[in-house]
Amino acid sequence: MDPVCRSRGAHLGAAGSPLAVPAALHRQRPGRRPQGLGQRKEAAFPVNLAALVHQCRFPYAYPVGETHLRVVLKAARGDLARATCVYGDRYAWPPDADAVNPLQYLGSAGPHDSRGATLPAPRGRAGYLFTLGGPPAP
Repeated sequence: MDPVCRSRGAHLGAAGSPLAVPAALHRQRPGRRPQGLGQRKEAAFPVNLAALVHQCRFPYAYPVGETHLRVVLKAARGDLARATCVYGDRYAWPPDADAVNPLQYLGSAGPHDSRGATLPAPRGRAGYLFTLGGPPAP
């Protein structure tokens, strides 16, 4: 896992929220394209990454009771056809079988759609990531 660059004000996403940028990308010399990016046009990511909003604190991630964690992801309106959350115990080694939970549509506010899921975290600790799928190509 690459270390993450969290320099103040250097990388801002929607609504001015800070984005975590992998350090390997951050250290690229200007004018150099990272290896493997932009080589195949048909493999372009179908989701507007600049409109994604999630932070690992309230109101995007918060405990629900003693054994559950609620996560919320915002994306551009109509941008996500499917979204899932892969989660598990963040300190388990070797990793337990990770579970997959679909993100439910919560509603729209302004230019964003919100999706969320309640994840079981029986030990009070969870690591998660989102898998996203955009609308089918025309």
